[in-house]
This record gives sequence, structure tokens and C-alpha cells, in this order.
Amino acid sequence: MEPYRVFISSIMNRSIEDLLAEREAARSAVEHYAPITTPWAVEVEPASTKPLLDFYIDGVKSSDLFVLIVGQFLTKPVKDEYDTARDHGRPVLVFAKTVVSRERDAEQLLRSANVKYDAFTNATELREKVRRALGNHVLALIRGDGEELFGPGDRLAQLRAYAQGYKMVRILPLVPTCQYDSFRVKEVASELVTFEKLSNQQTLTVPAQRIEDVLGAAPPELPTVLLNGRLQWITVPQVWKFFPEKPQPNDTLGLGFGKERPRNDPGVSAHVRSCWSLPANIAARRTEGYAVFYDEDGRYIGSAGQVLLVKAPN
Repeated sequence: MEPYRVFISSIMNRSIEDLLAEREAARSAVEHYAPITTPWAVEVEPASTKPLLDFYIDGVKSSDLFVLIVGQFLTKPVKDEYDTARDHGRPVLVFAKTVVSRERDAEQLLRSANVKYDAFTNATELREKVRRALGNHVLALIRGDGEELFGPGDRLAQLRAYAQGYKMVRILPLVPTCQYDSFRVKEVASELVTFEKLSNQQTLTVPAQRIEDVLGAAPPELPTVLLNGRLQWITVPQVWKFFPEKPQPNDTLGLGFGKERPRNDPGVSAHVRSCWSLPANIAARRTEGYAVFYDEDGRYIGSAGQVLLVKAPN
């Protein structure tokens, strides 16, 4: 019986991004389950007369599982490999390296993958995460569970059960970070999940494919719904709204995404009591009743290193 072949995909060009240590870690994780699994990695494959792209693509087609490692950038060969895996119905495990910023194409691929990807910071952490995910995958195959364990259907089924039981859940991430992060699951459809904020009876929708994970919890803790995106507070008209961009890992203050406006014309009504603050002083200004102003596009307003705050009416 042939071993279960696992294709390892990532950028190979070190001048663009060096992921060779991560590739070695992924190969080692696959070899952990030998002889059940075996890695397919171009750097250890024998020479071939095939054109290089055909060699990669044939490797994907002949493999049973596709492991994708995404860093800061995305190249066309990696995108072609991923598309081939999807076109040929190969199950996909995705691992995203924690980086300060990710180029648009790489971020778009992560959003479109429609699977729960796992974040990692270094090759050692990646090895353990690949080993664990691959073990779960093989165990599911042995049990006859197929790919249902990894598909979005289970997450939606869980949310439907919560909706029927009028259950509250936490939703993360929220911008700004808020202690009042609980919502009721109101309705679950194939394309959209509707939540309700009981404090103001607001309803909001999240695309079903953006539900990254649903984490159960024992009472009195609430289950947690993890989004591939964010729930963003909009100051006027004081509602939460889903946006597809995730908060940046280096956003230690939890401010979210900003935009520049002139200090003398920030685009906020003159009737709103406002002030400007350095980011480091925002916590202190909150004790005075001020909060960061978020415009309708979900962005705060900045100018010359300061952030616009508004004060709620008494």
C-alpha cells in the first residue's frame, strides 16, 4: 500500500522570502507518521525532464493532501499549486506565519481558502502544528469521517444549534476591544449568519465562509465564534459591522485601521464634542468619557500622530 502523500507548498525563492526552515519543519512533521505519510517537497525530489511548473503541478495532482505555508508574500507558482489542489479536490491544511504585514494577494488567498488556518511564529512551532493537524486528519480518515471534520458545515451546524437554543456567544476579534463582546445567534443560512446585540436590538450579518471557528465552552463561559475578519464599531450610528480585514498583529493598542484627516477638518460634526490624543494617552481619556471615533468605513481618524476622540453625550 502506497503511503499517504503530503504536498508541501510555499515560496521557494529566498530572495523574496526565506521559508526554507519552515519547509524543513513541515517535512519533519509529515515524516513523523512514516510509513503512513510521506512528504512531497520539490527540494528532495529527484531530477526530472519535465518543465519546472509541470513538475510542481503533477506533484500536487499525485498527492493526497496539500499543506500550504503562507508568509508575507505570494508567488504565482504557489498560487498555481493551490488552485490545482482545489481544482482536483485535494484537502488543504493552511498555516500562516505571523508577520507585521502581509501583501494583498497573500491575505486574499487566506481569506478565500474557506478553511480554519493555523498561525505560527517560527519553524519549531510550525512543526508541532503540522504534526497535530496531520494526525487529526489521518485519524478522521481512519474513522471514516472524511473531510467533514474540517469543513464549514460542522461550524454552521453548531451555530444553528445555538440559534435554536437562543444561546449567546462571544465574537472575536472586535475593534475596539470591548468587554461586552456577547451576541445572540439569531439565524444561520448557507451564505450568512445573523447575530443580534441584545443591548440595542441591533442585528448584523457575517458571511458564513468568514466563520473561522466555533469554540465550545463549559458554563458559565460562553462559546466563542472566531472570524476571518473583524466586527468593527461604527461611532455614528453606534452599531457593530463586519469588515473582512483582520486586526494587524502589531496593533497592541487595538485601534484597528486608521486614515489621515486635517486637524482643522476631521469630517466630524461640529456639534460632537471631540479632542485629539496621542495613542498612549487614550486609556486615560476613556476615564473621562472619551472614545475613539470610528467612521462609516470602520477606520479611526488620525492626524500628525494623534487620534480623534469623541465624548458621548450625558
